[in-house]
Amino acid sequence: MRVSAPSVGSELPIIVFSHGFGWSLDVYGPLVDYWAAHGCVVIQPTHLDSRTLNLPPDDPRTPRIWRFRVEDLKRILDQRWQDHHFKPA
Repeated sequence: MRVSAPSVGSELPIIVFSHGFGWSLDVYGPLVDYWAAHGCVVIQPTHLDSRTLNLPPDDPRTPRIWRFRVEDLKRILDQRWQDHHFKPA
C-alpha cells in the first residue's frame, strides 16, 4: 500500500484508488501525484493481482481474486484515517 499526500494540511479529502486488474500502483504515479499536489490524500492498495507480486496463474487464490480486492478495500475503509494514523509521504 502507498499513501501520498500534501506535506501540509488537515481534514484533507481521501481518495482510495485501486490499480487495474493485473497492473500495479506504480503506473498511476502521475495521476496520484496530481491529486496529492491538489490537496488530496491518496491511498493505493497493492492487490493480490498486482504485477509486482507475480502471482502464478495456478495459484489457488486466483479464482477468488476479486473477493480479495473487496477485502483489501474494506480493510482500508474500516480504518480511521485520522491525523495520528496518517503520515504524509
